[in-house]
Formats: sequence, structure tokens, C-alpha cells
Amino acid sequence: MTLLVDNYDSFTYILADYFLQLGLDLEVVRVDQAEHEVDWDQVRGLVLSPGPGHPIDNQALMRIVASRADNQPTLGICLGHQALALHYGRSAGGV
Repeated sequence: MTLLVDNYDSFTYILADYFLQLGLDLEVVRVDQAEHEVDWDQVRGLVLSPGPGHPIDNQALMRIVASRADNQPTLGICLGHQALALHYGRSAGGV
């Protein structure tokens, strides 16, 4: 299953619709629920959604990235991409 982590952004469900149209086995879960409500053994791919703020302020997201990004295919979009950049030692600044 592909897990789409929702960082409380309305675009998440547009992404979910696109992924479902492509035939992905998809589950959407809120970022603050993912650590405790997901059977991580079933996750084959991880998508980190957009969201408000700076990733360093989203500790739940950063914990997911730290524990999962090195072990499975991960796509970060906007905030999710910035979180991956921070995890791999890069910066995530404003534009």
C-alpha cells in the first residue's frame, strides 16, 4: 500500500484522487496519527503532502521522515519535500 501523509492541507485529497485514478492501493492518514495508526509493514511507498509552515515546526512529520525515508520509496511534495531536504542535510528556506 502507498501511504499519503496529510499535513493538514486541502491539496492532499486532490493528490489522493489522482493516485487512485492511477490505480494505487492508497491510504491517507493525518500526520499526527501516522506514527500510531499505521501498520508500517504494509507500507510500500510514502508520499508526504504539502502543508502549512516550516517542516522543522512539524515534529510529527520530521519523526516520520527520520524513521522511514531511508527504508522505502518516498515522495515529498512542497512541505514534504522540504522535510526530506532537512533530513538529508540541506536547507529549507522561504522563497
